[in-house]
Amino acid sequence: MPPGAAGLVTVPPETVAPARNSLDAGDVERAVDRAYHAVRDELTARADLDAHRTPAEFRDACRAAFEARDLDAVESLVGLYERVADGSTVSRGVVEAVLDRLTGREERLDRYEWWELRQDG
Repeated sequence: MPPGAAGLVTVPPETVAPARNSLDAGDVERAVDRAYHAVRDELTARADLDAHRTPAEFRDACRAAFEARDLDAVESLVGLYERVADGSTVSRGVVEAVLDRLTGREERLDRYEWWELRQDG
């Protein structure tokens, strides 16, 4: 079954491998940036989306393209990207949890991670 074939929209682990490398090197903001652009490229190609200019447009296009599928991980990544772009800091643990969810390694974020991710946005 391909990644995200049913339920949660996911990407292959190699899609976010460069982001994990940045995270391992301690560069959390670069990890978020790399993950966002890699996931955006992957899902844009997979769903034959138009190239959208803003994170909000990308999120909306994914909602339309993947309809009832679970976009929690994608929406969480877009939120992290927007926070980093605005100069906010994000924790390594939350980024790791979102990357795990994007690749299907974790079924869902735990309550602490979800609260921390959503507290500023």
